Amino acid sequence: MALRSAGEPLDAATQVYVADTMGELGLFYRLAGPVFVGKSLCVPGGQNPFEPALLGCAVLFGPAMDNFPDMAPSMVEAGAALQVANESHLSREIGILLADPALLATRRQAARAWAEAEAGILDQVEGALAPFLAILEKPHARS
Repeated sequence: MALRSAGEPLDAATQVYVADTMGELGLFYRLAGPVFVGKSLCVPGGQNPFEPALLGCAVLFGPAMDNFPDMAPSMVEAGAALQVANESHLSREIGILLADPALLATRRQAARAWAEAEAGILDQVEGALAPFLAILEKPHARS
């Protein structure tokens, strides 16, 4: 295992690369197939699973997704993510995905489709609010 924030080098023996540096995750998400979203196995909170889903990763996370109480169940229900119970479950599921390219492709596609659909919700909200925002932007007539 190598930890990016510690500057640990990669070599032929490296099996896991922990990308834990700010501002670079998009690059790694684009290169990865399956992605485990950190701080979700034993630390309450969890990291945001939206970005890896939007970038077409097969998303896995643990049971502690307290920061995303609506998003995590929605992703699992849509087949856009898999919630694992513990480290051994995570290891098993990553192994399954890496051994089955068709399953990995299906999970990646489901994650991207879910994220694109969710991204469209923001456009709908903006469209619904646009008339009200336009009224606020108009200069008020002075008497």
